[in-house]
Amino acid sequence: MTINHQSAEKDKKVMAGRRGRTTALIAMSVFSLMAFSALSAAPSIFAQTTSGNNTGVGGSNSSSTMENMVLNLGTPLFIDHFRDTNTANITQNVSRHTFEGNGTFMLPTGNMSTTDLGYSVINSTEGLVKVSGQVLIKTIDGKESATVDFARFTPINSTMGVGIAYIKTNSTGQLAPLNNTLMVYKNEAISQTQSISTFWKWK
Repeated sequence: MTINHQSAEKDKKVMAGRRGRTTALIAMSVFSLMAFSALSAAPSIFAQTTSGNNTGVGGSNSSSTMENMVLNLGTPLFIDHFRDTNTANITQNVSRHTFEGNGTFMLPTGNMSTTDLGYSVINSTEGLVKVSGQVLIKTIDGKESATVDFARFTPINSTMGVGIAYIKTNSTGQLAPLNNTLMVYKNEAISQTQSISTFWKWK
């Protein structure tokens, strides 16, 4: 009887783990689809520019002309400068990155500086670099914080990608009005390990 009870408990744990992984994969897939749908549904917010010899995320040069999608939405809500701190290859096309950075919120009450720590999972396939992850944002004094979930798409050999991001915070201070805010953003690689992301509130 003891052996059967232990086996049943083990089976329950295995099934719970599988359900948890399935739920996480479904949530990330839905978030990525939201990013693609939101960007595709609003073509009027984009202007296209043309450039050549772009250095891609992977550091390779392209001699062909590239079309970069450039957001033109007025005053940004948040600008973040960040750099990779660690990279781990999961498969040939998938890698996990950790990063840190410094950002600035442009709020009605004034600018607010932040420090940022986060991670991203990068999947390069079918001519696109697909990126999803989360970043923890803290004010310089450490009294307020927020988490941002994000997903974006970048053409292979391009330095610029576009995506959506979602802010969640329990703050009761200056960050409080940003809770449940949906943003669109562009990310521009300035080197193999450094990028600048500019976010606009989605209205």
